[in-house]
Amino acid sequence: MKRLHLLCWCALFANAGCMLITGEFKNVPGDDTMDTGGTDSDSGVAVDTEPLAIDQDFDGVDILVVVDNSSSMSHEQEILSTSLFTLINSLVNPLPAWPYPPMDDVRIAFTTSDMGLQWGGNAFDPDNDGWPGGAAPEGCTDPRGNNGSFITDYTNATVDLQSGVIACGGDPDPDIQCPTGWTCENINGEGIGVCEAPGGDGDQQSCPDSPESVGRTYLDLDSGNWSSADLAFATACMTNVGTTGCMFEQQLVAAARGLNGDGIDTGFMRENSLMVVLVVSDEEDCSMEDGPSLFASEEVQDQYKRNIACGMNQQFLYSAAEIKQMYADAKARVSDAGKAAGAVLFAAIVGVPYEGDGATACQGKGSEIADCLDFELEEGTMGDPGTVTRLPPNTTSGPEAAYFEYACERFDGDTPITQAYPGTRYVALAQEYRSLGYVYSICNPDWTKAMEDIARMIASSRSSGCRAEPLAFDAAAQTSFCDVVMTFSGAECPSLERGEWGVMRPSADKDDPRVDCTLPRIPLSLACWNTSLDELTDIQQSRFGWFYCENRMENFADACSDGADNDGDGDVDCDDSECSACGNCAEDADPLLCPDLCRYETTLTQSARSIAESALAITLHCPVE
Repeated sequence: MKRLHLLCWCALFANAGCMLITGEFKNVPGDDTMDTGGTDSDSGVAVDTEPLAIDQDFDGVDILVVVDNSSSMSHEQEILSTSLFTLINSLVNPLPAWPYPPMDDVRIAFTTSDMGLQWGGNAFDPDNDGWPGGAAPEGCTDPRGNNGSFITDYTNATVDLQSGVIACGGDPDPDIQCPTGWTCENINGEGIGVCEAPGGDGDQQSCPDSPESVGRTYLDLDSGNWSSADLAFATACMTNVGTTGCMFEQQLVAAARGLNGDGIDTGFMRENSLMVVLVVSDEEDCSMEDGPSLFASEEVQDQYKRNIACGMNQQFLYSAAEIKQMYADAKARVSDAGKAAGAVLFAAIVGVPYEGDGATACQGKGSEIADCLDFELEEGTMGDPGTVTRLPPNTTSGPEAAYFEYACERFDGDTPITQAYPGTRYVALAQEYRSLGYVYSICNPDWTKAMEDIARMIASSRSSGCRAEPLAFDAAAQTSFCDVVMTFSGAECPSLERGEWGVMRPSADKDDPRVDCTLPRIPLSLACWNTSLDELTDIQQSRFGWFYCENRMENFADACSDGADNDGDGDVDCDDSECSACGNCAEDADPLLCPDLCRYETTLTQSARSIAESALAITLHCPVE
């Protein structure tokens, strides 16, 4: 499909070096600040100088799944088992319509929400921390809980999977996405079917080797212990982590502890991999920074108010910004700080509305759910939920306890299946991550869409980046008026195997000589979508330099929610037929028809990217109008 070709092109060169430039800072040794303006010394023209960082090209992906193991999560862990087939298959054994190449370097680890009553990195001290009565409540007696340690073995040797749900198809083996022994049935005209269990019963499926059984702490492909077909199956088997964890769940800080602990000690995190944190929980996060102050609050001291203690005293919890920094700091232990900042993706399947307007307001990328915390629930809002009183679970009489209202509920007849509390803190963290954040409601009966969305974010993040603003364009020359300038140590620009530099400007500092080297501008139509894949491939492989183009269609996510008529046909956003498939325009949309294209795209060729890796800085110099 033509509308997908540019996105596919960037994915095609994920390993070969598709480089896009964004307006973020790159650390320059010895420099605390950088010039943001000046005059071109050759032409005398005033220029704006914008520090730039090169978006990541990731070699692989390291996924840490944090599963809530408190008492209410049994059914949700079963849904997760089947759903994870979609995530892993999309990455390593994609369906025919998937617009990204398969990945061969995927790692998956699991941990739980159980951190005991530890706080601020300190083990819980029953004698001095001020918990009422001293002794921790049932399920929280371990002073540090699981402490983010990776789960390495199955709780059960079998797993219950849903027959007729996992998508499959493709040549030469349409069964490759299915659990061992299952077959791909009901294949449609597009070559897509569903995995059916023998006899139609997916319960009690025997699991492949666990990490512990082969001397590992996580699942992967590169060790050779699991085939691409078995990787999704083993991942599904890891989801049953039990339901006896501490009731004061600390999902977000558990991920940070896991990354800084086993994530480092076992070599799980790698320098050039995208780091993904996926949280699955029906409870709000209570990552405690100041435990004693929280324990001294009225809500903790009164046992019938403890369910609302964390939400009512968030000043004693780590903020979303602090959690984000923890993840970046952990990643920076294996990648430099400049790489780490954009190398973490956060996703959460948690308590947010899943029907009606709430589904639109609170499901999607962090950049798409800006209004979620203001969404009205029955008693309050997602950001400030109301409280209700009712009998505690498994009681028929006695004092009522205080609870926050549910963000969502799902029933089987009159029987509640999932009842999830507002995941306010997950929403706030996803908003911090913007396009690298994602939220989906745990009350959905099928999480296939979430797993497809997350897989798509992973695949596209490996080689994509977008500018927020357009560059001035010379229509006659078919290039931007701007220059990309690389700064190197020494007095001369690096030698090239092909092509040549533009202007070279050495510094006058003899003690610390540096040279500014200008990349050649490569002429290309401003209309990205009118350039063929063959032409883009040839430019990438054979030319040295950079080029700029724009997507002004109405068929990608940002364009279908910006209130503008981007393609000039008189229709805006969802009124445009091109947007009909986009997620914000149709609940049953096919997201493959609504790619995450860059509106303003600045790209280095492969040879330019190779040289850029040794640059001290990369800046964009644009003439002042």
